[in-house]
Amino acid sequence: MKICLIILLSTALAACGTSSVPSSSTSPTPSTISSVLITERDSGDTFKFSLATQASLRLSNLYIWQVPRISGKAIALEPVQYIRDPGYTEWNIKVIAPGTAQISSSGSPNCGRGTPCPVTSRPFEVAIDVTQ
Repeated sequence: MKICLIILLSTALAACGTSSVPSSSTSPTPSTISSVLITERDSGDTFKFSLATQASLRLSNLYIWQVPRISGKAIALEPVQYIRDPGYTEWNIKVIAPGTAQISSSGSPNCGRGTPCPVTSRPFEVAIDVTQ
């Protein structure tokens, strides 16, 4: 009888010591990495990146785009290859160092056969400002 009482008391005391609220040492810290998606609609905009920023450039298949050009040494572009066409061309933007850069391209309308096609091309340019 005494053994059963001791087991019951030790179990009850152990249960009192636990808490369902996590301690501050186990709480998640907010992420400092931002994710940015740039499209042709963003042309003319300036983006502020940190060294931890993850970014992509997507240009739609509504236009046939020239390969984007970069001026500046703060970023680099890495093409993304897809097995199935997602309806856009994509590049990962790799942040290299603090500084500024511009991404520019030009797109011609992607018209099907027998479809009237505008003669104007679409310019694309964004500025990237990378800070520590």
